[in-house]
Amino acid sequence: MSLDQAEMTVKQDLECALASLDMQRDDFLELARGIRQKISEETEKAVELEANLG
Repeated sequence: MSLDQAEMTVKQDLECALASLDMQRDDFLELARGIRQKISEETEKAVELEANLG
């Protein structure tokens, strides 16, 4: 394998790794949004329950 071929292979591997990290980041952000939404919903339920009991 020539130096140019090795360089291209490394470049392609890095591009694939970066694309994978981007997808993982997007998945993580989507999960975080879902968690925040669930916390918001549960907090709202707790406030309503407290208001009904108080």
